[in-house]
Amino acid sequence: MDSQKINKSLPSAVRKIDPDLILVFKGEVISDTVLKTLSQSHRLALVYPDTYRFPAILRGRLQYFDVVFTAANKHEFYYKLGAKMVVTLPWACDPELHRRLQE
Repeated sequence: MDSQKINKSLPSAVRKIDPDLILVFKGEVISDTVLKTLSQSHRLALVYPDTYRFPAILRGRLQYFDVVFTAANKHEFYYKLGAKMVVTLPWACDPELHRRLQE
């Protein structure tokens, strides 16, 4: 994973921009090595919109984030995997578009 283009270029891009916060959406393509490096000098937040059924993706990575935002109301799963702080961020829904279909 470290050889992927994003993992090669992200650390130098962050050094140039020097953001106050790095907001990662899902983050599967960012390697553990890069997350560890970035977390040593910057605050990281993870927005994880999927349900909490993918421990293999999150295990060993959550400790690098200062906060995890999730749509889930249950936080125990994230804490067990090493999260420091978990915040529920409910998703909005348009009932005209997001509705049950009669099949």
